[in-house]
Amino acid sequence: MSTATSTLVSCTTKQKPRFELQGFSYIKDRFTENKTYWRCIYYNFQKCHARLHTCNITKNVITPPSDHTCKSNGITGELRKFNEDLWYRTMNTQETPDFNYNTLL
Repeated sequence: MSTATSTLVSCTTKQKPRFELQGFSYIKDRFTENKTYWRCIYYNFQKCHARLHTCNITKNVITPPSDHTCKSNGITGELRKFNEDLWYRTMNTQETPDFNYNTLL
């Protein structure tokens, strides 16, 4: 069992939970009483079949990720995080969008 550092990002644009680990993103595929099964976010687009399993109780990675065949880079994750922060501030504050944009830069 691994206790790798991971973050559960709120959700995708289609409101599916997203899990990030070692620079790769995964979306929830299915779950059982004890485990959640995650698949690479590029499963359909780049036919990447990488998967991992997490424990529902401890949230630790049970089965480490399989090999990725997709081309992922760190910039994609950073842009996603920036867009989520911008969206959150725009929806939850009374600041103007241009102020939010300049503040996050």
